[in-house]
Amino acid sequence: MIRRLQDQHSAKSGLAYFFFDARGGDQNRSLYTALLSLVSQLFNQCQGIPQSLVNYANNTEKPVLDDLLKIFQILLEMFTETYILIDALDECPQQERKKVIGWIKEFQSYERHSLHIMITGRRESDIIYHLQDFTAHDQIPLHELVENNDIHAYIDGFIDNDPYLQKFDKAMDSHIRIALKAQACGM
Repeated sequence: MIRRLQDQHSAKSGLAYFFFDARGGDQNRSLYTALLSLVSQLFNQCQGIPQSLVNYANNTEKPVLDDLLKIFQILLEMFTETYILIDALDECPQQERKKVIGWIKEFQSYERHSLHIMITGRRESDIIYHLQDFTAHDQIPLHELVENNDIHAYIDGFIDNDPYLQKFDKAMDSHIRIALKAQACGM
């Protein structure tokens, strides 16, 4: 998805993405970290430093969250189209996830029709609840589209090459494969 957007990306459009990586620790899975990354990416795509950002650009201190929110909004105005991808929202700790969802809802309400956002993540109950205001046509339930071919191939290869698992009869082998594939759920 990101590569496709990059290929279609013009000089007048902005593209930024953030991945909530569970392996990065909680400090790397916060609204602040996500926003800092998105702002940095959009800032680096600007042609020069916008006058409204000169004070922020000259500041050597780490920006506070409120500053990042203002900078993000200013940066949105610098592009004719802005694409934001937030990947693996479900990997964000629940307290931080609530803040991220609040921010998503806030910036979706900006009077910008050229802002496009894509959010990926498992269908956790709090995500479903808080993002239910987004209309149904704005949601693409990928879990229904994913065939898990790569996961199924991995499971088959693992079972085929594991000497312990090769000892089972065909019925048990089949039962193990079916159970593992049914529980994979895109992971």
